[in-house]
Amino acid sequence: TEDFRKPGAGRRRMARCLDLVTNVSMFSDQDIEAAFTQAQNGQNAILSFFDHDYRDIADRIHSFLNRVQSVAHSYPDVSWQYAGPVEAIYQYLSVNPPPSLEIDVTYIDNAVHIKTTHPLFQSIPWIAVKTGSGTLIQQQKDVLREDAQHWVWRPEKNLEWTEVGIGGSTEMGASATAKLQKKDAPTPSVIKRSFTTHPKHPHSIWEYSKYYLELCIARASGKAEEMDSIKQAVELLKPHLQAGMSVLDVGCAAGHAWHSLRNYSIEYFGIDTSERAINIGRDYLPKTGLKANHLRALSIEDLPPQESYDAVMCLNVLSYLPMYHLPLEVLARATNKWLVIRSGFDTETQIRFLPDVWLEPGFQTLRTYFNIYSKNEIETMLRSEGFKVFWHRDRRQLEKFNGQPETIGGLSLPAEFLFAERIAPRPSASSIWGPKFSALANQWLRDRQEPNDDIR
Repeated sequence: TEDFRKPGAGRRRMARCLDLVTNVSMFSDQDIEAAFTQAQNGQNAILSFFDHDYRDIADRIHSFLNRVQSVAHSYPDVSWQYAGPVEAIYQYLSVNPPPSLEIDVTYIDNAVHIKTTHPLFQSIPWIAVKTGSGTLIQQQKDVLREDAQHWVWRPEKNLEWTEVGIGGSTEMGASATAKLQKKDAPTPSVIKRSFTTHPKHPHSIWEYSKYYLELCIARASGKAEEMDSIKQAVELLKPHLQAGMSVLDVGCAAGHAWHSLRNYSIEYFGIDTSERAINIGRDYLPKTGLKANHLRALSIEDLPPQESYDAVMCLNVLSYLPMYHLPLEVLARATNKWLVIRSGFDTETQIRFLPDVWLEPGFQTLRTYFNIYSKNEIETMLRSEGFKVFWHRDRRQLEKFNGQPETIGGLSLPAEFLFAERIAPRPSASSIWGPKFSALANQWLRDRQEPNDDIR
């Protein structure tokens, strides 16, 4: 069982660790030889011991290591090495070390939200609560698992607590801890600690910016003003929106565009590669009427091809991608009627791979794309996908920067809006193949349907 609170056998892998010396037994040379013999017979072996630290144990450990080396001389074909306990288990099982684990904690609306980057081995995390009197309590009750990576603990009203500590581990032994002081709420624990390499997206700039997360919180909570780009995108869509329509916001961050669209009685959905940003939206927006499962941590390229929406909006995203072709195709195929994009556009495509100096210390050398795309290339591709394209100047750039590109982090970022209306069905297979590949594709289909004598 995975639940440590229930009796029964644990779903665990365990290695025996022998006492070096006791009053009744001693780790003998025969035990060492047994491990080497097992390895010589083709089976991995772990030779593990411990000793008590109530006395100086250095000489005893060195003596044991000398015995291991002495026995090893009799087994020249056996490869062996010193290892810590977790590394030894990985070696024994012939598995790679697991990705690291991170735990984030947030306290919002009398609920402690615990979120992990990977599923835990435990059914619930280890939760330690510090009270105002300094007493420590292990919390096991009133912890609800929302999904494999999200738990909610609602403290009892009469519990005067000041700090909560969380611990957990994955099935393969990656472990992590996090803590949150109640006085810091609703700031999540991730903003209070130093960043380390992200376990899922080690090269993504979005995982190393506390400023970005702070903006997500301010916008999702409604404390920050509506973004200029969202306001203009909604104005472009407004004449076409009807109650019950579906709108997909691609690169939605925390899903704060919902605040601007909620009064139109539409079904809003958002995807973003940043799981932290999505979690912020899931913490704040459900109380405003948005279903938490309408926000997903998902990249554009991973959007299921069977999904489609009446309208799709993608604001301030394309420029950060290596090239526009695949993401633009995904956006177009997912759009039933209207597509709104804000990005860097100009007469020629410019690929700019540059450092983002606004990241946290230790990560300012990370580089990313700040691309500008050819309007003609973008429009040509969208026409082939069945759209009529209209261009609109960016109002923020016009009104706040005299029509000149905004400069952020020392980089010029021109922006323009694209509004596209679907006027033709999605392209057929033959139109995608074109004359160059149609004959090849059809011949391949025929070959796959006929028996192949060579294979038989």
